[in-house]
Amino acid sequence: MPSGSTARPCVTHNIFLLNCEFSILGSIFCNLNRSRAAPPPALPGAPVEPLYSRLLGVEADVVALYEQFFEEPRLGRGDVYVFQSGAAELNAFVIDMYQDRTNQVDFISLAFRCHGSTPQAVRRHLRAFFDAASVQVVYEEANCSARFRSLFDPGQYPRRMEEAGYVQQLHLRQNGWLGKPPTTAGPGHWLTSTTSRKSVSTETPSS
Repeated sequence: MPSGSTARPCVTHNIFLLNCEFSILGSIFCNLNRSRAAPPPALPGAPVEPLYSRLLGVEADVVALYEQFFEEPRLGRGDVYVFQSGAAELNAFVIDMYQDRTNQVDFISLAFRCHGSTPQAVRRHLRAFFDAASVQVVYEEANCSARFRSLFDPGQYPRRMEEAGYVQQLHLRQNGWLGKPPTTAGPGHWLTSTTSRKSVSTETPSS
């Protein structure tokens, strides 16, 4: 985290008590197939794709990120990608692709937030996914996860990584494209109300 910045504190409104937030750190990509022609295989106990698509209603091209991860220089580099459900804004999937210069086992961070009746199913899939990772470091779940909030808070970006001097950006994907966040926030939803458009990559969807 850059010096002088602080993560947004957890909000105690009742709506957040219904959420469940998860974060994991591990050598995750070793479990996926590098070829787009051959989709990622089902991991023992839980394929990753149903976790974010079926349970969270989130669109994410993990294979594209995987290919980018291995094809481009990555030590001392890597941005954060937020995939937010168009149907249920509180559901989100976050990938932190930053690789420090000493990382030799391809660690990445994944974080999820789910709302309503899905936490139990998400927990089962995510736990099985984490247990299948070649190197396991951190598994966290809470109603209010400081790690999730730090990654998910657009006020933290651009974020300078002291170790390499890299300026990390946040890429927000909503409703199936990289788009500008709504100008008004829903009840209890702080993400869109504090977003600085200078620090979030945007893209207009093709018609």
